[in-house]
Amino acid sequence: MNKYLLLDSGTLTPQGLDNVRLEICEMKKDTMHTPFFTEDYFREPARRWEVRIDNGYPNVIYDSAERIYRCYYTLCTYDPASANTPLSERKITHYEPLPGRITSLAYAESRDGVMWYKPALGLVSFEGNTENNLLFLHAHGTGVFLDEREEDPKKRYKLVTKVEGPDESGFMAVNFSKNGIHWGEMVPWPEHNPRADSHNFVFRDERDGTFRLITRTWKNGVRISVMSESRDFIRWSEPVEILRGRRFSAQVYSMPVFQYEGLYLGLPSVFHEGDRSSDDFDTVDCELAFAAEPEHFDWKPCDSKRKGALSRRIRLWMYLRFGACRNRWPDVGVLHGWKWTAFRFPRKLSGESVV
Repeated sequence: MNKYLLLDSGTLTPQGLDNVRLEICEMKKDTMHTPFFTEDYFREPARRWEVRIDNGYPNVIYDSAERIYRCYYTLCTYDPASANTPLSERKITHYEPLPGRITSLAYAESRDGVMWYKPALGLVSFEGNTENNLLFLHAHGTGVFLDEREEDPKKRYKLVTKVEGPDESGFMAVNFSKNGIHWGEMVPWPEHNPRADSHNFVFRDERDGTFRLITRTWKNGVRISVMSESRDFIRWSEPVEILRGRRFSAQVYSMPVFQYEGLYLGLPSVFHEGDRSSDDFDTVDCELAFAAEPEHFDWKPCDSKRKGALSRRIRLWMYLRFGACRNRWPDVGVLHGWKWTAFRFPRKLSGESVV
């Protein structure tokens, strides 16, 4: 297996590198060692519970004790609109979810972060069969993380999710696991029920140990990133706004957050809607936001011509590290460059969905 050297440009000084030139090339997908995997509804043998991976919100974790990568991803286990649309027609078909669509949580694992395996867990019955990789049905936008500071071994793995109910009802809940596969019963939040119809990204703050949840609500038809806090992972504060898009046609769809050198760095997915004739319509960009305190994030301008040492370090580091795994440097580089607006995906039904 090839390994790539990842360099933090902030550690490179011109005085000591007179005979070296480092160039950041245009980002390219590694088609030989891609870590992505696809939905398998139309494959043989078919995984009928993987009818659609729509906004998969993957949570990739490296468990150093077990020496294994774990991926928790959201998928649609029941979706007539996707089931009745062959892959060959998806690129030209406008997707409109039908009532009754079921969103769930699935699991995959890997020893090297490249080749992924979807084990038959035997935990959830789907169409009368438990030979699948499902963890929970009716779980939307689940956020999972491995809590290295947890003293109770039964609570090493933690999750936050929106448990969906009929007619768009539902409630927020948390759960705990010792090994990341076998979980207990969902524990509902005692109070507050944000819409949370996006990635419910949760982490423990390195500064004071506070648990923080980054999720999404709506106000006057506009998507807003909000944050909720907890000291015990059971009782959560009322969500407060931390970031919103610059305009209606550039709204924040979701935002994972991580800490780096005293800052909070966010990767907001900026969803473009509004003018259907625009080249940006129905696409999503990944941008950068930052905060000194987690209660308020600011945007890093995408068209900024200033490339100071800190911005270069963040730019190179965040795509190479965070894009691969949440808590470990990758062994294999899958991105060979950077760009402020790094990813753009259409939301319409494409030929295949990937995680």
